[in-house]
Amino acid sequence: MQAFVLLFVLLVLAELLFWGPGSSVWDKLRKRIYKNPKIFYALPAEYIIRIAVTLLVLFCGWSPAKLADVPQMFWGEGGWLSVTGGVVLSLIGLSINLKKEKISIIAFIQKLVLFLKTRPVLPLIYVLVWVSIGEELIFRGAFLSLLSPSMGYGALWLAALANLLWHLPVWVIYAKKGWLPVKSSHNLYRAASNYALQILPLVLLLLHLYYFTGSLVGPVLVHFSGDVSGLAMRQK
Repeated sequence: MQAFVLLFVLLVLAELLFWGPGSSVWDKLRKRIYKNPKIFYALPAEYIIRIAVTLLVLFCGWSPAKLADVPQMFWGEGGWLSVTGGVVLSLIGLSINLKKEKISIIAFIQKLVLFLKTRPVLPLIYVLVWVSIGEELIFRGAFLSLLSPSMGYGALWLAALANLLWHLPVWVIYAKKGWLPVKSSHNLYRAASNYALQILPLVLLLLHLYYFTGSLVGPVLVHFSGDVSGLAMRQK
């Protein structure tokens, strides 16, 4: 439990650097470093730092023997079952979002094609490496391995809570920009909290998918497809 708390605090501090009180300082520094916005995608310091934090968390929290098991965590004995579950959850999530946004499947495909054509490749790789693989490896893989020996099935709920709390700073920013699919609220923190409650079932589903299959492939697939489709839907 002590290792879990220390690693979670490290993650929160790193996230606040980019989305919380430290975001304005980071933005000023980034604007000075990257006079030309295109250079930001060639030298993505923010991406590199966040991925480095991920690796630091894993190396601090796991023994060398546990780190050697990481490849097994991504496939495991239930790899194909995890993939099947990931595909099903991705399709269900997409259909729900299309209905919410009142977008037809044809219009979505057009937005997705336009998004992939106009978006630099590096941010998409970043979404896959950090947002999808990195988050799943930490919040599903690392945290469950740290908590399960002492908490058993209850570890899923604590890992879910940690995942939601960690996301709150960025969701507050999204609420300010009007990007969250929740009713508008003058209280940004309330809007972010409401979204956390909406997303809780999905977080628990991803945790259960890994818990019962022993494979992170399905959760990574759901995470990546959900983020990319969400970004594509906001494409004008």
